Amino acid sequence: MTASKYEHDDGRLSVGMMARTLSLGLCLAAATSCTSGSAPPPATDLTGTVLIYAGPTSVTGEPAINGLPQTHQTVRVWSAGKQVATTATDAAGHYSIRLQPGDYLVDACGGTEASGDQVTIDSVVTQVHDIKCFGL
Repeated sequence: MTASKYEHDDGRLSVGMMARTLSLGLCLAAATSCTSGSAPPPATDLTGTVLIYAGPTSVTGEPAINGLPQTHQTVRVWSAGKQVATTATDAAGHYSIRLQPGDYLVDACGGTEASGDQVTIDSVVTQVHDIKCFGL
């Protein structure tokens, strides 16, 4: 039997072939360890409508303006004490913000992080959260 250019006559691999095999193995291992688990989780959209409740209270206790969509209202999103996103509602009062999974406080009523609604993004499915503002 004739040995290949990478083998000795007795079947052992040559040093050059072993070095190439080891090098390829290390490259593959490095590529796998660098990419596995390092990609951020997929983001999802948080969407909703900003609704205003305002005006004098009716006899039933309901505000005169009951759930009117608020146009061009700033929506702010906080996470771990930092503002991480902002957008504005459109002409119909709708907003949409792309967020990574996690816990957030969302406000569109001119308040602060402390007055925001608690929202948890835990999947890649679009989540809907309407924001109710009283007395704008």
